[in-house]
Amino acid sequence: MPVNAGLPPTPCLDRPTSSSTKGGTLYAWQITDLDGQRRALAQPDLVRPCGGCPRCDGSLHVHERRERQLVGHPEAASIGVVIFRCARVGCRAVWRILPAFLARHLWRAWSTVAEAVAPETSSRSPVPKSTTRRWRSRLREVARALVLVLGSRGNDRLAQKATTLGSSALRHDVVDAFGGLGWLAPLAVLIHRLEPGVRVM
Repeated sequence: MPVNAGLPPTPCLDRPTSSSTKGGTLYAWQITDLDGQRRALAQPDLVRPCGGCPRCDGSLHVHERRERQLVGHPEAASIGVVIFRCARVGCRAVWRILPAFLARHLWRAWSTVAEAVAPETSSRSPVPKSTTRRWRSRLREVARALVLVLGSRGNDRLAQKATTLGSSALRHDVVDAFGGLGWLAPLAVLIHRLEPGVRVM
């Protein structure tokens, strides 16, 4: 395979959220560990979106709290998540607020994902080998959508980084450009804020 040829992207990774969706998922970028998430459950104002409902600016009220599975985490098997509902009658959008350390579609903490895909990962990883292979394969996929989002929806600094990466960049190139596997969580939150639905992996 030629250098940087890359695998074709998995469709679910490059699919923006439909604009007709009422509500959705938001990240609380400031919540980086389980203790912070426990505080947020007790004090929802810590994660209530500033400015109200992202869809209509209406007031947001706590709608419910739900448990989300957290596979392979040494400290917890699940975490609580705060869900808000817009009070405006014409909107009523529902927003799930996830902590920044949670890999949304992967049901694990980003630290667990990073540890699993690291080249030096031991065979004692809590992540199944087939899952690790799938994640590593995703990092070898073409990152056109990620680069496009960074270049067109970010600021000048992100646009410059996108230009440097180029359209033939692979997903692991994007991750490396933002500091490597230890920075998966902030990169995922950034991409989600710029274009909900587009995923790092």
